[in-house]
Amino acid sequence: MNRIKSVVCLCLAMSVGVSARDWIERPWKDDVIYFLMTDRFHDGDPENNMPPGSDPALYDPAQENINLYHGGDFRGVENALVDGYFTDLGISAIWITPPVRNAWMSLHDLGGSKSGYHGYWAQDFRDIDPHLTSANSRSGTPYAKGREGRLRHYKDLIDLAHQNNIKVVQDMVCNHIGPLFYYDLDGNGSHDGKAEEWMPPYKPDGSYLKSARWTDDPHWNVGKPSGFFQDMELYWAKGFSPDSLGKTDGEEQRCDFFSLRAFNTEPDSPHFDKLVDEFVDIYHFYIDELGVDGLRIDTVKHVDKAFWDAFSSRLRKRLGPDADKLLMFGEVYGNSIQDINQYAGNLGSLLNFQFTWAVRDVLRQGNLGDPDKLRQFIERMNSEVEPKNVRLNTVNFIGNHDGLNRFLVNGVSEQNHALALAVLLTAEGIPCLYYGSELGLRDNQADRHQQSETGRISLFDNTGNRGFGARKANPHFKRVSELVALRKMLPDLVDADIAVIPCGNGLLAYRRGGAVVVLNAGEQPQQPPPLPASTTLLYSNGLITNPEPTGSRSVPAKTLQVYRVR
Repeated sequence: MNRIKSVVCLCLAMSVGVSARDWIERPWKDDVIYFLMTDRFHDGDPENNMPPGSDPALYDPAQENINLYHGGDFRGVENALVDGYFTDLGISAIWITPPVRNAWMSLHDLGGSKSGYHGYWAQDFRDIDPHLTSANSRSGTPYAKGREGRLRHYKDLIDLAHQNNIKVVQDMVCNHIGPLFYYDLDGNGSHDGKAEEWMPPYKPDGSYLKSARWTDDPHWNVGKPSGFFQDMELYWAKGFSPDSLGKTDGEEQRCDFFSLRAFNTEPDSPHFDKLVDEFVDIYHFYIDELGVDGLRIDTVKHVDKAFWDAFSSRLRKRLGPDADKLLMFGEVYGNSIQDINQYAGNLGSLLNFQFTWAVRDVLRQGNLGDPDKLRQFIERMNSEVEPKNVRLNTVNFIGNHDGLNRFLVNGVSEQNHALALAVLLTAEGIPCLYYGSELGLRDNQADRHQQSETGRISLFDNTGNRGFGARKANPHFKRVSELVALRKMLPDLVDADIAVIPCGNGLLAYRRGGAVVVLNAGEQPQQPPPLPASTTLLYSNGLITNPEPTGSRSVPAKTLQVYRVR
């Protein structure tokens, strides 16, 4: 029996509620995804903020230092589910950052030392991080100690989401492990905290493998990984290249990512099949036994495409007839439309950075109010991405946790933020909201001209300044929930092809079957293209009460309208 299954088979046999294999029978194109950084969403259980043996300096109880743990956890997400927060918003899937057991500290990362609060620095792919789990279930029943109890809590979270008709997307990483070994370049048997032994310069024709040494810092959970991943031959060990994000010559796949250790994923490596099968086994477990519904795949372009082809086909084979129910969408940072065609075939979908750039160009960046970039984006997607289901399953977003940051930063109006959310929820593709955008959470430390991660703010903070009840009087929450309701009222906003309607005056208009969307991002009211007298205005920066057929109307400044055309 698989090792991880043997750990949890007894507790899973006692499971009540929704079975892991009882998939939610809803096409992914119908979903609205909510992306939350678990550590930054809600601290539902303060008892796990400093796991036993951890360095207490890694936790910031004031929740101000974005490089430290803030305390968000599974209990916080469970509290939101029970409160009805996601349901009231109209969310049907939540995407959480990687829950696996992490390295808790890196001495050398972008900008200096940081904690691993975000989850992308795996130390044990087959365990859950203790910062996220509780000692007792919501009903008060104690969980088993160690890995068994942590996995049990994760399954309880997934079951609770399913009971609320909400899917769970797990973020995953196959490109690297955390900062678990250093390069003992001076041969003294210790890294001594020196940057050159954690991030030596990239060697295109060589390797630091002979000097690689596992570290042992238990208070940071930094040390030798378990089992299979202890084999040093799995890693490139070529050092760090600061230019790797922009490379396309293979360097982006062979170099370390700061002090994170990259796997050799080339198909001619002697361990290729074993590495693929190991990751298939890991993530098949999370899907098949715990009930995960989808996978968001990190750092796709830093892994050889042959690996993704093999991983996807073998995982889907393991899932059998359930394979079509799984959504996998990858992150090819800054991807082109060609990347969507290249990777979507096997992975199924990508995060659509081109959508992000287009929306931001119109509503956040230099050409404010000029919709031409969005028009060009729609026309290029239509002409260059086939088949249609690829476009429908591409995941659109306007802000995220990486350098793109929040849409709403200094210099961006709440009006334009609201319009961007409206475009997100009416365009072709699966809309994905970044946590806090539904409440108009603004990053006051960044502006629209800079790349930044300063928007990784705690949403429901420990001070009580913002709780779940904040949604009741929040105009952004109301608009998002109304637009999700409109998608259900007008299914063509989900299913139909998208086509640009020619119009002038600085307007953008597009038709999706029996739905017409008109965006006026400018400062003056404009007249939309002529529409039949039987046309009904359903939405104009808010749902219309008792709508009646009136044909097209003048579009006020800073307004998105949605019409039903008979």
